[in-house]
Amino acid sequence: MQRVLAIMLLCLLIIAIIDLATVSAEFTLINVYWGTYNNPQKAHPGSRNAQLNIEIRNDLGLDLVSVVGCLKLPQGFHSSITGDNVTCTTGFTEGGRGYIESGEVFRLTYYIDIGSYVEPGTYYAELNISYISQDTEEGWYELHIPLTVSQIPSIELEVVDSYWIYAGTQTVPYPGSTDLTLAIVVKNLGNENITDVRAILELPEVFEPSTLRSYLPIIPSKSSAQLVFSGISVKRNASPGVYGALLRVNFTYTVYSQVTVEDQQSLDVKLEVSKSPEPGLRIVRVQWGSTTPQPAYPGARNLALLVEIENLGNYPITAIDATLELPRGFTYIYGGSTIDIHRDVTIGIGGSTTLLFPGIYISQDIEPGAYIAKLRVNCSLIIDTSQIRSVQELEVPIIVSGIEPNLSIIYIQWRYGTQPAVPLPGSRNLVLEIGIANHGEHSIASVVPEISLPKGFRLLNVGGSCIGGCARASVCNLLLTLNISNSIEPGNYVINLVLRYIANPGNGEVLDKALFAIPIHIDNPDLYDTKLELIKVKWGPGLGPQVVYPGSRHVALQVAIINHGIYTAQGVVVELEAPEGFKIIISKDTCSASLLPGTSCTATFYVDIDLNTTPNIYEVIINTHYFLDVYGAYLERSKTLKTLIEISK
Repeated sequence: MQRVLAIMLLCLLIIAIIDLATVSAEFTLINVYWGTYNNPQKAHPGSRNAQLNIEIRNDLGLDLVSVVGCLKLPQGFHSSITGDNVTCTTGFTEGGRGYIESGEVFRLTYYIDIGSYVEPGTYYAELNISYISQDTEEGWYELHIPLTVSQIPSIELEVVDSYWIYAGTQTVPYPGSTDLTLAIVVKNLGNENITDVRAILELPEVFEPSTLRSYLPIIPSKSSAQLVFSGISVKRNASPGVYGALLRVNFTYTVYSQVTVEDQQSLDVKLEVSKSPEPGLRIVRVQWGSTTPQPAYPGARNLALLVEIENLGNYPITAIDATLELPRGFTYIYGGSTIDIHRDVTIGIGGSTTLLFPGIYISQDIEPGAYIAKLRVNCSLIIDTSQIRSVQELEVPIIVSGIEPNLSIIYIQWRYGTQPAVPLPGSRNLVLEIGIANHGEHSIASVVPEISLPKGFRLLNVGGSCIGGCARASVCNLLLTLNISNSIEPGNYVINLVLRYIANPGNGEVLDKALFAIPIHIDNPDLYDTKLELIKVKWGPGLGPQVVYPGSRHVALQVAIINHGIYTAQGVVVELEAPEGFKIIISKDTCSASLLPGTSCTATFYVDIDLNTTPNIYEVIINTHYFLDVYGAYLERSKTLKTLIEISK
């Protein structure tokens, strides 16, 4: 009996399941989505006129001539058309047909407003479906429809680059720089455009002013734009280093269904203040005497030391404060071993001036020979329109002559051709001019120099007026033409010179000689370069710019480089480095065989842009290779320049 009862209960259960399946299969919910089939969206608190699509399959087993769906909305949801919480619409197939065959999917479309107070989450609406079949049979069916309300998406901003500009050209800030413009490149990482972009930049105390503002109408999604802040100065007492600024960005964006969001983000910006560049001064002449060269002896009083300096740097120089620190045994007339002078002069690039240090006393105990004084030059570099204070220390070779000999060295200077020069490793055909004074009672003749050079120096020629002799109380010069090996290390060296001569020629001739130790300084070649800068970067050949998109093929990228330095850049070759997504077809080009100061050249590269490359602003690297001919030395140089290029939508 129990077995029979169990079988009967099982049969009843199966029948119930079959009935339930039959009921639930009359209409089957296939999909629910906001937006359109090809462009689905998310609805948010505050959405207006959001399109809701409900896709349902006709599983009645009947063809339907009419289907109407009335949606009863939960609290906070209303019809965009009527404002009611119940909204009705007619069902249509994908092709817009109201006749729905058995097994066919139809769509119900509604336009919904969502209250701004509705919390993100899933809500359920009650859908009542009424239909008329081909056989005029009427019926209705109820489904529960999930309505998903999503969190309003936030938009992240990112600082991708920042750089300083003066008069349209990228520059570097130093302590004392004025009238600078700061460009900050901000990227919109979100999926929506942001508009009405109002930025406030809060600068650290070493900059003036402390707060600046900038505005942009729009930054498209996944794109970058440049915020510009002008009129910035760096205080003179600022220490070189990296400083943190705060960028507050207020903006507006609109997400699907007319939801407008106002937001603010604070971004950190790193700003670097560079150490002031060295003036680039070199000593090209040293002599005792303010006008006419004269010898200096142990015990000499109230001498003047004249030092000629040449500006081999990249900027004009003005407002010179110079301090000469004398070696032991030398004193200033007013006491101490330092002499301070000021010269209110301007030295252009490649120009020179003299510094005169008066009132020097030499101790009686000083041995004749070569000594080194320390020269500290504090001056203003004229960079753009700013005057940037900078300091450079130099070594000044000074010679003390013996009292007994008839001859003494009163000056030494280097020349390359007709120009003052500085000896470098690798210099060729450099002339060392040695000024020699005859302070004896008689003329001298038949001068034969014997020269002992340090290792790495090669004597090419000996000349000058001294070879022919030197009258009493006169000055002659000895010219040594030298080659200096590339292997020579920068530093101080000594050339030993012996002069054999006949004193009082023609009247009691006497053979005599004089010995000299001549101090020379070989400068560091790494300090010599020219100033190459990018002045133009554009897509496309010729004069007009070209717009480049993902998938563009064999596109010309043209760069123009100018030589703002004082040396000619020879054999200028340019190479391109680009990020992923850029296939460089031609990566190297010769820009110029000889790029003179103040002139420019153009190089062209060819690039394929990958189809999957995201439209954006990208950084590319321009590597330049060239060499300089500086005082007969060939110096190989390389420089890396960076710039931004755009791939458009």
